[in-house]
Amino acid sequence: MTHPVLLKVEGLTKHFGGRPGLFRAQRPVLRAVDGVDLVVHRGETLGIVGESGCGKSTMGRLLVRLLDATGGKVEFDGVDLLSLKGRALTAVRRDLGMVFQDPWASLDGRMTVRDIIAEPLDIHRAATGADRRRRVAELLDVVGLPASAADKHPHQFSGGQRQRIGIARALSLRPRFIVLDEAVSALDVSVQAQILQLLGDLQAEFGLTFLFISHNLAVVRNIADRVAVMYLGRIVESGPTQALFDAPRHPYTQALLSAIPVPDPERPRRRVVLKGDVPSALAPPAGCRFHTRCPIAQEICRQTPPVVTVGPDHTAACHFADSPLTAS
Repeated sequence: MTHPVLLKVEGLTKHFGGRPGLFRAQRPVLRAVDGVDLVVHRGETLGIVGESGCGKSTMGRLLVRLLDATGGKVEFDGVDLLSLKGRALTAVRRDLGMVFQDPWASLDGRMTVRDIIAEPLDIHRAATGADRRRRVAELLDVVGLPASAADKHPHQFSGGQRQRIGIARALSLRPRFIVLDEAVSALDVSVQAQILQLLGDLQAEFGLTFLFISHNLAVVRNIADRVAVMYLGRIVESGPTQALFDAPRHPYTQALLSAIPVPDPERPRRRVVLKGDVPSALAPPAGCRFHTRCPIAQEICRQTPPVVTVGPDHTAACHFADSPLTAS
């Protein structure tokens, strides 16, 4: 059963540069996010995967208004998020949270854990005094840390514990939507498993909706309900996790999946090795942006490909998405 749509994104763009200085020529435009369409259903985890520099982290920041978009539309529970300002934006921010990649850099080392977790409460004037202390103690318990942690500083904790503090801070205002930006990539494998289990438990308990950004497809396969694959600022394929992993239809998705290590060295597999480097977002290729590295590229790939439906809720932006050429 498909849950209602919580977040709907249409034509989202974020371009950096381009505006000339007072006495300088116009700077080149970096197209970090360049026409993204996606939907996130209430209570699900949507995984966003792609190589470093593809724009996935920038997109995550756009969705929680940490960055202002260049263009497009973002509807959060029916409200145009990009048009909000002032008090209206402040009010909706309570429903949006974010957990960052580096659990050290994202926490202010001069602050106690209590003040770090309570900072959103202070900004929104959501709790003071005894209520503030009680709320912090509850959040520490929720993420599996002792109440005594409240009086300590970030440097007194391990990486996994610091990430738990970051998660507690993201939960402080009881948001409905949380962006998890490479939230486990800086952690040891055993700690990753603990944090992923924690996230699953929190999602079930509080009905949270996650956007899980990662370059680790094995992790995404375990946590995501659906997956969107991003390349050079655009979504090239999206669909239910099992369907996308079992039958990827975009050549880029196939190349990513072929790079996942398998535990059995005797198991036959076809490794797709991409040629060349990722083009610069300052000068992306015309048409299909992947065609300069694609193993099946043809002349038509210099034209923008249509988004083709290849299965239930499964789409791919490729001229050959429904062709035997892309069979994995």
